[in-house]
Amino acid sequence: MNKKICFIFGFVLFFVGCGDKSGVNINAQTQQAIVSTKKVRVEAQDRTALLLTATYMNNIKKYSKEERDIIILSSYYSPSTDDMPNVTLNGKTVEILQIDSDNDILKDLPSRNIWSRYYKIETDKDKKDTLLLTVEIRPFPQVLLELSKEL
Repeated sequence: MNKKICFIFGFVLFFVGCGDKSGVNINAQTQQAIVSTKKVRVEAQDRTALLLTATYMNNIKKYSKEERDIIILSSYYSPSTDDMPNVTLNGKTVEILQIDSDNDILKDLPSRNIWSRYYKIETDKDKKDTLLLTVEIRPFPQVLLELSKEL
């Protein structure tokens, strides 16, 4: 009986060991989106109170020819508040537009969820290699996200 179990275990181990080990295939667009995304988490009382994620969309090939800088800002905060974030980009106040969670541009983000709110920021192209995005949502502290225009 022991020999039979050892034989079966060895047989299974042999085939599992010879299996494909290529890992998860991530397409180039998803890789570009991941590299172009920055995340900040603010904790209060040992739990996430604020989670901000910003993605510089122009680094994704699909949006690389855009005439303006495009940033998608995702925010999750607890307790929920209806306040719109105050956003500055490289020290200049910018307008943000809240977008629906089924907007097509969100399909190009590396991750999304139903609890977050999404905002689109469009500004004139900035010649700097990095964009400093400052976000303030009351009652949380001001958060700084540094986005690179270079991959």
